[in-house]
Amino acid sequence: MSVEHEIKIWPAYFDAIESGRKPFEVRFNDRDFKVDDVLHLREFDPTENSYSGRECRRRISCVLTEERFGIQTGACVLGLDQGVAELETEVARLVDLLNAPELVDFASGVVREAAHQRERWAADHDGGKQPQDWFWLLGYLAGKALAAALSGDRDKALHHCISSAAVLANWHAALLGADTRMRPGIETPVGEPAA
Repeated sequence: MSVEHEIKIWPAYFDAIESGRKPFEVRFNDRDFKVDDVLHLREFDPTENSYSGRECRRRISCVLTEERFGIQTGACVLGLDQGVAELETEVARLVDLLNAPELVDFASGVVREAAHQRERWAADHDGGKQPQDWFWLLGYLAGKALAAALSGDRDKALHHCISSAAVLANWHAALLGADTRMRPGIETPVGEPAA
């Protein structure tokens, strides 16, 4: 199991690691660093005696501890994979995109909403979906679109039109035998394959 180590680091070294010019860190091995652990580097200004607020994370790809090549006893050289922070940023961006409803571009909105529904209400939420379950879910969401339109909430009405179409897209995928991971309804009977 990997561990995240929060480390104080001076500005010049922080900049070199963050930019990728320095893909290693030399430290005393007082934390039992291991491959796949993560260094949570927090920039610390020794002249101000305070943290700057800049941070980055790097995964440890190798640990050199031998007392060869000039490595001091008790110290280690940590090889650092670049990009943990960039990957975290990209994952956050994609999650935000998946969870942000599209109201104008209908086709794009349906694809994104269908993916959102599969992630939000996966198979363990409900199991064994039957055709009537799809029908009632579609009616429920279409009813929400109607209620929003009648009350003058245009954005909500647009969203529920798209979410209704997304249910149809997921139903279509289920009819084709695709794994939608979204099966609201009753449990699949014992001995029958999951829908």
